[in-house]
Parts: sequence; C-alpha cells; structure tokens
Amino acid sequence: MSKSQDRSHSKLHRCLAVLGGVTLLGTLANCSNNDESTGEVYAYDSYYYTSDLATADMYWADDWTYNPYYAYSLGPRGDPIYVDGGGLAPDATAFAPDAAAEDAGASVTRGAAAIIRALAQGGAFCNGQATITPKTIDTPCTASGGPGTVRGGVSIVFNGCALPGGGRLDGQLDVDSQHTADSCSSNSGIDVTYRGTFTNFSYTAPSGARAVIVSQVDTGSFTRPVNGVPSALTVRTKGTIQRFGSDNTRIAAYKYSGVWNFTFNSASPSYSVSGTAAFERDPGGQLLTVASEGLERTGNCCIPNNGKITVSGSGRSTDTWTFGPQCGALAKNDTAATPREGL
Repeated sequence: MSKSQDRSHSKLHRCLAVLGGVTLLGTLANCSNNDESTGEVYAYDSYYYTSDLATADMYWADDWTYNPYYAYSLGPRGDPIYVDGGGLAPDATAFAPDAAAEDAGASVTRGAAAIIRALAQGGAFCNGQATITPKTIDTPCTASGGPGTVRGGVSIVFNGCALPGGGRLDGQLDVDSQHTADSCSSNSGIDVTYRGTFTNFSYTAPSGARAVIVSQVDTGSFTRPVNGVPSALTVRTKGTIQRFGSDNTRIAAYKYSGVWNFTFNSASPSYSVSGTAAFERDPGGQLLTVASEGLERTGNCCIPNNGKITVSGSGRSTDTWTFGPQCGALAKNDTAATPREGL
C-alpha cells in the first residue's frame, strides 16, 4: 500500500473510530450507554440509523452519487479519496483499505452505512465475508454525453462481515435504479429513481447488542447534472427493526414508515435530513411520531452533531433529543444524556 493509500485508509478508520471514545478533530464522542429502560427511548436512534442506511443504498444506484459526506468523486467509479476535513488530498491515490489493518471502533451508523458507501466507492472490506454483485443499466447520458451503460444497482449478501475494531454485518441489500433525461446538454439533469431493499440486515456491536433490520424498503429519487453529483435526495421508507441487548433479549421492535429529505453539503463532508416517520411498537401497537429538523451528520462523528429529533405519541409527553454542537453532545429535553453503544 502506498503512503497516500495508507493515509486515506487511516483517515477513514478515524472516521469509524469515534465509538471507542477516540478524539477526532478536537472532539471526543462518548457513544456508550447501557440504559435499557423503556422501549420508547430506542425510537430516536432507530430513526437516525435507518435514515443513514437510506443514504447508503443510494450510492449503488448511480455512478455519480458520491457526495462530500465521505469522499469526493474523481469521475464515474473514480478513485474516491477519503478525507476527514472536507478537503481532497492533492497527492492521494486510489483507496484500497484493509479492514483488519487497524484497531478502530465502529458504530451502527458509521459501521453499517459507512461500509456500504465505502464498498460502492471501491473500498475493500469484509475479507471475503460478503458477496457483491454490481448491476448495470442503460442510461440516456453517460459521462461522455451519449447513451450507454452505467452502474445502476447491486446485490450484496453479508455473511459475518467483520468491521474494523469489532462488530459484524449479516444480511442482504438489493438495489435497482432507473435513469431518465430530456437531453444530455451540460445544463440538463439526469433523473434517478431507485429502490433499495434491506432484508434481515443485522449489525452486531462488539458487546453483542444487535440492531436487526428485518426489512427496509427505500424508494428514493434525485436529480443531478450530467457530469455532477446530486445536492438533494428524497426517500420514502417502510420497514421493521428489532433491537436486542447483549444477552440476546429483545429490547424493542418497531414497524416504521415515513419520508426523509436529505441535503448534501458541497462545501464540507456532511448532510442534513428532515422528515417524519411513524414508529409502531411491536407488540403493543403504541404509535410514535418521530420527526427530525436540521439533523446533521458528518463523516467524523458516530451520532448526529446538530439538529434535533422529537418523539411524540398519544398518551405520552413529547421528548426532544438535541444534538451538538460538539460531537457526542446529546440532550433529552434540555438535560444532558449519553448516547448508547453504537445503536
């Protein structure tokens, strides 16, 4: 591995390392909490985990969906360079990480979704513990300006994919997409719609705690320039998530559905998401409304670092979870709280 590859590799792992309490860019994220009180408290982080996954299947829907959240695209399926300050390393070369090379922590959001995004960008993870079958589709406009074929989906089967620093992924992801355009002129847009389906998608934390996406179907759409990246994404989602403690006891389960609106920041590696989802507890049927406002994610923090999530429902008070301004800072109803271990 070249020095520039090693540098890119190291930076990505530092983006994945926040869970273990690693100081990054002057911040310290404490992502551990054994609070397993009522199942209702699991709705807010289930919301930001499932929404983060919706930005991961997007990466497989198109050659050009790379955004500065984790990397800058150097071209269709180009060699993206992972950076942790928003800048592009001028002497960087292709990213080719070795998942076992560095002891780094991994959270459920940074671990699961980040690995899927990295795989789409050519990263080498899972050490043979995942079967990845990319799909190609016809498109009216390729990078050269005329019709041709591009990547338009994937089928991934994770089978005990070991994450850097511990934890594992199991289950399946399948993505299909369609591309349309009125013309291929420089000021025209490519309309991309896609469907991403997670099935029995399980993240197991180093402690043994698990988040299992029994099913999540994302129907997303975005528009990008012929030779550019999208600035926004809309996703309609529906799914079921189960949460298990380290002793394999089921702590909480929800059926959920909703719409998320994402905005990608072209000036720094981040995105924000706003939207509302209905979370129905199973069993019991209690219906919770979970909404986000300006919820910002950056590539160097394992939880949102700005914005808020509200959880409301019939017969209960409304809870407001506020994030930031420092990485790892969390408050519930203006009282400081501690994020749980990567879930």
